[in-house]
Amino acid sequence: RRSFGAGARAPVVRARARACAMDAAVLFSRGGVCVYPAPRARPLTGEMQLSLWAGEAHLAWKPAPAPAGDSGGAALYEMRPVRAGDIHSLRRHTPRLGWHYVMVLLKSGVAYPPFYFGEGGVRALCAALSEHVRLQPARGNPGLLLVDPPAAGDDPLQRSLSTLGIPDALASDTANAADAAAPTPPDEAQPRGELEASAVGAFELLQGGDGAALASASLAASAQADPQVAATSATSPPPSPQPPLTPSEWESMLDSSGRLTDLHALRTRAFGGGVAPELRQFVWPFLLGLHPAGETARERAAARRERLREYRALRAQWQSIGPAQEARFAAFRERKTRIQKDVPRTDRRHPLFRAPDSEHSALMYRVLMSYMMWNFDLGYCQGMSDLLSPLIVVLAGAEGLPGGDSDACDAVEADCFWCFDRLMGMVGANFDQDQSGMHAQLLALARLLEALAPPLFQHLQRVSADNVFFAFRWVLCLFKRELRYEDVLRYWDALWSGRPDFLLFCCVAVLRWHKSTILDEALDFEEMLRLVQDLAGKIDVERMLQDARVLADSEQAAAIALPVMPPRALPPAGEA
Repeated sequence: RRSFGAGARAPVVRARARACAMDAAVLFSRGGVCVYPAPRARPLTGEMQLSLWAGEAHLAWKPAPAPAGDSGGAALYEMRPVRAGDIHSLRRHTPRLGWHYVMVLLKSGVAYPPFYFGEGGVRALCAALSEHVRLQPARGNPGLLLVDPPAAGDDPLQRSLSTLGIPDALASDTANAADAAAPTPPDEAQPRGELEASAVGAFELLQGGDGAALASASLAASAQADPQVAATSATSPPPSPQPPLTPSEWESMLDSSGRLTDLHALRTRAFGGGVAPELRQFVWPFLLGLHPAGETARERAAARRERLREYRALRAQWQSIGPAQEARFAAFRERKTRIQKDVPRTDRRHPLFRAPDSEHSALMYRVLMSYMMWNFDLGYCQGMSDLLSPLIVVLAGAEGLPGGDSDACDAVEADCFWCFDRLMGMVGANFDQDQSGMHAQLLALARLLEALAPPLFQHLQRVSADNVFFAFRWVLCLFKRELRYEDVLRYWDALWSGRPDFLLFCCVAVLRWHKSTILDEALDFEEMLRLVQDLAGKIDVERMLQDARVLADSEQAAAIALPVMPPRALPPAGEA
């Protein structure tokens, strides 16, 4: 039996479900167990059940029937019967006051959202489960229960990851993925815990490669486009790609005082043709919203000086923490260790980050440490260094760090920090502790697939892969690991200039290219993961942008209400 996603192929799952209904012994059952698709969203209520049949314990969560006419996406969160032996770990949270919850991570790499027990029952569930599998508290974290932990060198999770070409994930990393403070239900006004989860702990399981794919690869996709792509558009097909924005065009967009006269025109131009490499350091701060369009050049210079002053004060906060204080500051120490681990391995094939003592890597470390202090609620999660790296390449490239001029170097570093802060304002919800942001994005992607590629979505339903978790890395890293580096920069030119959910249409476009392969070979969850891994460096960025634009303009897309996470409401850069 091949394992995937929720544990087995759909026929096996359905057979188990029928067996459960017919002759399974119920070991534990609790109603009123909720899942929150997004912050402040209406909870999805269902029943958690542990059953025994064929001599094995199986865990499942089934949502309650939705009211007539309200699909709510509940089926996408259903945990179909999972064999207890297929569970890697459980993260339980049972405070004296507040919500109890449990998170389930499978050995296949799938992480379910937190299941909240409004009436208690987490301890009883773990006690019932422990009668059939060995539950061992993780070292230093009794709230994390490892299920039948393997002997050294015999980790089935690691073997599964190795088949996907993901050599960097270790069993200990998987444990840390679930080592979280209690995610608070969206309608509960409770403070966050001291130690946040790697909200994208699952990202550690999916993070193959060294950053953006730099190896030589054909830009042509390996499969032909779906011939119906163009037919979905309610308007004329988009024009052929334009040349990049040129210096003369850029100058014409600024008035005599340096004001940007038409931000919409800039976004339209950047989306259609991209931005010339030498202009990105000037254009990206406008696309990210760091520079208001109405600012004069003099006002921008004054605002930059103020942001530099504030950044230096922020950086001094963590630089002033000595060994004695750090020894008493576990949350800081843990996050610092993560950053120290991730920075040296981020884009290490890129010339600016290749040297062990690279000044650009040192800059990345300082910016991430400063952001961790600036937004301590969110802290640092894996994947953030991937998003920061292109900003450093653009804003502090080979000619961006003036040697011997500390003020000029600090100003460039501050620019990187504040642009990164603006980017995190757009996508920071994807890094939330309870993964509600990512689940909302993946739910939206599933809805798009259902509307724009029905046969493909129906197949994913049959193999229980309709949670589209295989697209996790695409969404989290904004295709940063799937495109060659220059293509990443071109893609981000467009991504920050288009509609907020444009990324999801890009995911649909790429999956449609490979629809025939997916359907003809009946790919299951693990095989979908391999397909996604194999696409790194092989995606034609201009083709993806054009096909995604057609899909976004289609009548089918216009009829869908997408639950995309809104940008975070953060104070403007430079304000306390």
